[in-house]
Amino acid sequence: MLLSSVLYRSFSLSVMVVGLLSACQTEQAPPVSQQPLLTKEITTRYIAGQKPILASSHAPLIVDGIPYYYVSQFEQAYQYDTQSRLILVKQTNLDDPDGPYQGNESNWYHYVGNTVIQKRSIVSGDNGDTLTLNRLGYAIPTHSVRIMTTYTYDENGYLLRRQSPYEITLRTVDNENVIKQVVQSGATMSSTETTDYVYDVTRPALPDPLALFREGKGSRNLLTSVNTQTLSVWSFPPYTSYSTVKTRYAYEFDDQNRVKQQTIFETDGVGNNSNTLLVKNFIYSN
Repeated sequence: MLLSSVLYRSFSLSVMVVGLLSACQTEQAPPVSQQPLLTKEITTRYIAGQKPILASSHAPLIVDGIPYYYVSQFEQAYQYDTQSRLILVKQTNLDDPDGPYQGNESNWYHYVGNTVIQKRSIVSGDNGDTLTLNRLGYAIPTHSVRIMTTYTYDENGYLLRRQSPYEITLRTVDNENVIKQVVQSGATMSSTETTDYVYDVTRPALPDPLALFREGKGSRNLLTSVNTQTLSVWSFPPYTSYSTVKTRYAYEFDDQNRVKQQTIFETDGVGNNSNTLLVKNFIYSN
């Protein structure tokens, strides 16, 4: 966040974790996924105002009088070990479940000491990684260790600052929720992305199977809206660009008050970009 003083409140006990040194000091087990465990997530994507070129069996959704047309549908399945640690993420393109290069991919996770070995099914430039658990138990990518990325946490394990040679991320945390994030990037830090988050403080956050890989503790409550503003400045030729993306979240709950469906409305104010709508359905272990 731009207000760095907020990040370094006098009552916060900041913990600095520096690259490989912090990994070598790890003794703590990785964070355990929240209960109940999320086992499946089905995401359907729609676009406003653009009829698909190919006919679709999915009827358009009408929201506030605007038709949203079907684009794609993906399933994300999660498997865990007996310690509730994530061991497999399998993504399937439900429009082409047998296609080898159309979004069908599996990621396996194997826990050895203070490392997590990740393997991917798709042969590409990134076939996996060996991630190092830092002293708080979060998995840090090899690249971040190599370039000596530094991490600053508060006393509750929330990431307040992440700094690498080409990017600085600052976060403001209030009542166990991340309410603002500022990311400065580029060789001269010429791009600034500022994101504000709003929550329903009466409900808990969605379970996050990938919490181990977020480099810090997730927000406590259920997200309801996000506003992201991006400012980029170039010196040669002189040019400035500004964009805003607004996202709001709506929910349906099951008889146990768990989120069974999340609808995400995204509005991009740049040029003629269309509004995007995502519908996510969730299945739990019990």
